[in-house]
Amino acid sequence: MNYMASVGDYQDLLIAFDGERVVGSLVTSCPQSNPERTDVIWQGLLGEDAGSLGSVGVAVSERGRGIGIALVAYASEILKQRGVRNCYIDWLVLTDFYGKLGYENWRTYQPSWREL
Repeated sequence: MNYMASVGDYQDLLIAFDGERVVGSLVTSCPQSNPERTDVIWQGLLGEDAGSLGSVGVAVSERGRGIGIALVAYASEILKQRGVRNCYIDWLVLTDFYGKLGYENWRTYQPSWREL
């Protein structure tokens, strides 16, 4: 998030605040995002109207209250208003969570490693 702020993409940060403290956050990208960001990588494959969301986080003490799904739903609407037609979520394990809002698996990855 610090890098996003340093390139001026404050509009791509979504924060959930309970009136006293931050309880959740989410990062997006859209066609208007700074092209130097490393999370704007799939536009070549998905088209110039592609966007993303990710890095969804909710305070442990606040989980189970719907904050995470609300952040994703709101971010999805914001991205749609910004002209995003294809939205990807990179490196997720909670496919059922995102499926509640209509997201489907597009690609899967197999982890690998190599000793150097």
